[in-house]
Amino acid sequence: MSLVETRKATAIPTAKTKPSTSSRVRKREQSSPSGELIYIHIGKCGGTSLWDAIQRSAPVAKRYPSIRKVHVATPPISHDADYLIVVRNPIDRVVSAFNWRLKLVVADGEQKDRFPGEYSVLTKYRSLNALAEALYKNGVLVPSVAEDFLKIHHLRESISFYLSDLLTAIRRKQVFAVMATELLDADVERVLGVKQVKRIHDNRAGSNAEKSALSGTARRNLRHFLAPDYDALNRLTRLFPVAPETLKLLMQ
Repeated sequence: MSLVETRKATAIPTAKTKPSTSSRVRKREQSSPSGELIYIHIGKCGGTSLWDAIQRSAPVAKRYPSIRKVHVATPPISHDADYLIVVRNPIDRVVSAFNWRLKLVVADGEQKDRFPGEYSVLTKYRSLNALAEALYKNGVLVPSVAEDFLKIHHLRESISFYLSDLLTAIRRKQVFAVMATELLDADVERVLGVKQVKRIHDNRAGSNAEKSALSGTARRNLRHFLAPDYDALNRLTRLFPVAPETLKLLMQ
């Protein structure tokens, strides 16, 4: 079984007009080796732990001679490949992402200069709650705050960043599995036949309740700002239906 990882450096988004969806899809269409599984690792969804389980999965090894992991990059669109996708409730994901970047960039200083402007944004707001509360003023999006939001790694690479174009092009039979962070242990055992998931890059022990708390205003603002992520999850779960309890956790 061959393993390939695809990453790309992501630039800070600009106000330039995006190409149409159809032109973006055509640009990303490509052929894949026969029997390839493309694993879409959306950041802060437990994806590194899942990648370890995938590599230990006997059913995957038997079915797929080639596996490609796509992380921090838009996934290729191939009609010859299957896809395994891990997702998470959008608000929970950005809470985790903000706190993880706060740890690495500010508290530990390991990645202070990795992405332009990220350190300044994290030290300016200090919590996702403060950033989220500032996103809208009198119901109107504040562009400068939205730009700050998008300077944070993994907030910039959203669920819709990975999935929006892909879901316009692939077919139901190409989706090998959709897994949810909230039920990862059960999903991994059921689909991959792996009984123990190794927790890698899990920052829950280092995140206190205060850092993760969101006011009603912050939660409403995030729900509105993350509408493209919720839309992508709706489209994904229509293409590949998940259990009702999984859908409830993802969409709340």
